[in-house]
Amino acid sequence: MTKVLLVSHDSSLRKFINLTLKFNGCTVHSAFDSTCAWKFLKEIRFDLIIVDYQLNQESGLAFYKSLRQFGASLPVLMVGEGAFDEFMLKDLSPTNYDYLLKPFKFCELKLKINSLMQATNGEEDVLTFGDLRIDVRQQLLILKDQILQVGKIEMRLLVLLAKRTGNIVDPKRIKKLLEAEGNFYHMTPFYYVSNLRHKLKQLAGDAFEITLIKNEGYRLDYKNV
Repeated sequence: MTKVLLVSHDSSLRKFINLTLKFNGCTVHSAFDSTCAWKFLKEIRFDLIIVDYQLNQESGLAFYKSLRQFGASLPVLMVGEGAFDEFMLKDLSPTNYDYLLKPFKFCELKLKINSLMQATNGEEDVLTFGDLRIDVRQQLLILKDQILQVGKIEMRLLVLLAKRTGNIVDPKRIKKLLEAEGNFYHMTPFYYVSNLRHKLKQLAGDAFEITLIKNEGYRLDYKNV
């Protein structure tokens, strides 16, 4: 059963989301401010957080940033009014994050939740290659005492290649991955592969090599150096 933490001072919104999510089999815990939310987070393991952009003590944005600084990689759905989304997207990484404008219908809420949950389901939390750890949820590459943050697309791409280490990945699969992320990503597969190749080189030297196989695709090779 999906456990959802709802953070909002809006009693009407809390009632609407509570009733609809519970009717659809979710367990919902409601918090009217961030202080109350943190009490829940210390006691319960949640699958998703829905947070209102307008909170009493601090903004939903500040609460979101606190979550990420704390290290929580839970999917977060922000709800707000007006054209706040443009500001949000400039300030936030799209990792495990989405937004929904008020007023919204339950079908829209359900679609957003399903999308966030599917993005995290089925992923291993950590992949290990020798001394290198790939923290999928938090998008971190960890090598001994070095830590490197990568973007959402770069991590998805790395996982795709890593799970087929030594085998060729068709560019069509990479393109499909990019298309699944929506309209914010207009660059070519080559662009993202190049960025990922550069970051792997920066952190792990020659341990990883992403090779372009002409007319076939990309292959990730790993050697424990």
